[in-house]
Amino acid sequence: MMGKAVLLIEPDPRVGNAVCDVLEELGHRVRRSMDVEEALASALDEPYELVLAGWFLPVDRAISLCRRLGPGVSVAVLDTGPPGTEGRPVDPEGLRDIISISLKGWTARAH
Repeated sequence: MMGKAVLLIEPDPRVGNAVCDVLEELGHRVRRSMDVEEALASALDEPYELVLAGWFLPVDRAISLCRRLGPGVSVAVLDTGPPGTEGRPVDPEGLRDIISISLKGWTARAH
């Protein structure tokens, strides 16, 4: 599989860094944004094929993001844990599983 351009929206630095590491290990080019506004600014500089957003992203913001990014960009929610679990250790193997599941559904739609 050829690496894809992935934009990650994740405000938690610990989770964001871990997700970026896994995506890069899987061969993807990844850029991380802290919030939707930063992600939209980033998307003006570089086209992305997939946007992964943390569970915190409200549905209305996700819809707005999809509309502004335009056709051809998939947006997936990456559930890295329920609210209140911030600060817990990140399990790299569990994270790989979560990312693989998110990418699997996207890859099936992209081909």
